[in-house]
Amino acid sequence: MGRECALSLRSAAKRLVAGVTAVVHCAGAVRGASAAQFNQVNVEGVARLVQAARELHPLPRFLLISSLAAREPQLSAYGASKRGGEDVLRSGASGIMWAALRPSAVYGPGDRETLPLVRCMQHGWAPVLGPLASRFSLLYVDDLADAVRHFLAVPSRFMTDGREDTPGKTSSARYRAASANPSGS
Repeated sequence: MGRECALSLRSAAKRLVAGVTAVVHCAGAVRGASAAQFNQVNVEGVARLVQAARELHPLPRFLLISSLAAREPQLSAYGASKRGGEDVLRSGASGIMWAALRPSAVYGPGDRETLPLVRCMQHGWAPVLGPLASRFSLLYVDDLADAVRHFLAVPSRFMTDGREDTPGKTSSARYRAASANPSGS
């Protein structure tokens, strides 16, 4: 069962985790005018949620949906804030079975952020982002949900950032299906 709340208050975080056996933290700021705006959500929000989780007995498992941008925090305030959230989790989650997942760009039905890219690809254009040797990957939202379900089903402690070169047939098939109807309707 999913729960939502603003994590700006410690009391809200405590209410959010009350009675849970696992926390999947997938909230985050992806747009901001300053590092402070990103940090308020992506670092301080994680800190409040981790603290609230540490007060539970038994301790819940904790999955932070981070970002591939956390791999290179010096490149943007967003990436730095996502790495900061991971650091807060790593240092504050003593005794908690935790994981941080760094998905690439996530797309799926109803998604408007990647729609321009999907439309370009439908017309046979594959934009090159950076040097020709650069790689760019997309992750279908259902595949991300499968990873979350796996974490919840199989106790483990891991951190992944997509460096493994394992293109998935399922993701490719789902991309083709989504690109046939990018609006999700």
